[in-house]
Amino acid sequence: MIVAAGKRLIYLWAIVSVVCCVFSACADPAKLPTVSAKFVSANRSDAVKFDLEVCSNDRERALGLMYRRSLPEFSGMLFVFPVEQQHSFWMKNTYIPLDMVFLDSDMKVVGILENVPPLTEAPRSVRKPSQFVVELGAGITRKHGVTEGARMEVEGVVPAGQ
Repeated sequence: MIVAAGKRLIYLWAIVSVVCCVFSACADPAKLPTVSAKFVSANRSDAVKFDLEVCSNDRERALGLMYRRSLPEFSGMLFVFPVEQQHSFWMKNTYIPLDMVFLDSDMKVVGILENVPPLTEAPRSVRKPSQFVVELGAGITRKHGVTEGARMEVEGVVPAGQ
């Protein structure tokens, strides 16, 4: 009886430890590098700056904004890939509806997905090659005039995609 209870406690401790590790890794944006960026287009001169966390390797990209419950208006996430190709995203374990901005290797916007619903595994893509993808809160691209053809200008160093 005591041995069985001890095994259950060890099992429970192991589950709690794994869950805590997952949530702390996902919820701690301080572990990711950041850059400031703005989207500039020919017909707008009032581009706003966004503070973007940068995900440049497979583990970081897979985690993305999962498990987060909020995202400030002028914040987001920049996904950096090693090569320009068609990329697809899902919203598994992502609680925040998002706008996704796909950019080519020159950081020109090649497509935007607006108000992508949370908590789905449906693949989302603009079906065009991209090397960078920026996730912002839903409605932000429309509110701040981010459009296809705009260019993203970055302050800071963007790590190479791995």
